[in-house]
Amino acid sequence: MCPLRVHSWTDIKEDQLEHMWDAVTDKFSCDDMNAKKEHVLQPMRRLWNNWRGSLHKNMKSKPFCDALKDVPKGVDKSDWEWLVKEHFLSGKFKGGKDGKPPNMDTIFFETRKKDNKLVEPETNAKYAEIQKLVQSDSSLTNI
Repeated sequence: MCPLRVHSWTDIKEDQLEHMWDAVTDKFSCDDMNAKKEHVLQPMRRLWNNWRGSLHKNMKSKPFCDALKDVPKGVDKSDWEWLVKEHFLSGKFKGGKDGKPPNMDTIFFETRKKDNKLVEPETNAKYAEIQKLVQSDSSLTNI
């Protein structure tokens, strides 16, 4: 139901999102269902991203030929080949959104933030230490 041949959720066409929404409204109903659409699509997006992440995790430890042959259950072979060749092996996917790997302080912050800020004092102190280290040695900016 959810397309695989896109690089990100934002690339999913409106008619495909409507198809997914129709599947939800066929099974569930409540007052003013359309007002709940965004609240339902957000968890769908997270689930979709997690699913694709698990597909990538399962293929990245295998040689390319084996990864192509080991089509996950429930995934169309041609969709899988596109996902592996055109997405997982693309420079953009390997390097992040701008084609370059994220720096260490960005990774640290993004993996520990809560409501877009660091909450724990120890985490803030470690983040400041990492930022200082990255600024002092430019060779450490990218993983």
